[in-house]
Amino acid sequence: MNAVTQANVVEVREPVYVYGSQEYGRHTEDSSALAARFHGAEPDCWRGVVGNSYAIPYRDRAGQRLGAAALAEQIATFIQFAKQNPDLRFRIARFGCEPGAYTDSDMAPLFKAAPSTCVLPALWRRALGTLTTAQVLIFDPMIRLQNADWLAHLKQYLTVNMPLWGVAKCEFLSIGGARRVSAVAKAAHSFDFKHREIRANPHYYGKEAELASEMLAVWHATHMLSITDVNQTALPSYMRLATHAIKNGLVVDDFTLR
Repeated sequence: MNAVTQANVVEVREPVYVYGSQEYGRHTEDSSALAARFHGAEPDCWRGVVGNSYAIPYRDRAGQRLGAAALAEQIATFIQFAKQNPDLRFRIARFGCEPGAYTDSDMAPLFKAAPSTCVLPALWRRALGTLTTAQVLIFDPMIRLQNADWLAHLKQYLTVNMPLWGVAKCEFLSIGGARRVSAVAKAAHSFDFKHREIRANPHYYGKEAELASEMLAVWHATHMLSITDVNQTALPSYMRLATHAIKNGLVVDDFTLR
């Protein structure tokens, strides 16, 4: 997937998708399901490279999570592979953090020795202290941020919440059509924040590029903010995006004028 700014588009080879697998290799949940859908992962192949993916087992055949030492060994094997293949880039999925497994603070340090060709999800970079801004994914289907009242309300929301997040700056992330992206970009500019449009590579994802963009945006984000009301929260696009965001550890706030 390629992150695209308004200023330019950079075409690069799609990174190898690194995901968490289970030793029975069914690839039906979370990061493994995305690996099978988009990146060539195959059933019963639960360790190493398959297609444009790399599997790191973190659960055994009985579905039990691996112990900390065994998991660290599996991740160290991947890191060695990455170092031996400096011509490849790797995008690490957030995995192993579902209820009953590990936390982001447990998982992120296990990748600390990974080379610069490996990029971690935003929540893990926050856990390691290498990401100091809040990456706020803004879902604004009705393009309400063009309205001054909504923009002022957003400013109040950020004034209250940014100290709670422990940040002095945000970067706004946007997906969708040009008008939606433009509204979020203008809002970011008005607050002196950076803005990034997230867009999946259509040559790689084809007809599923829109869905892939949503998945990538969640990977880039530390927070999700929905500029919406009760009618929009029933939208399939909202339900899909919010569900994926929550499953991937983001706090999803529904933001509306009272």
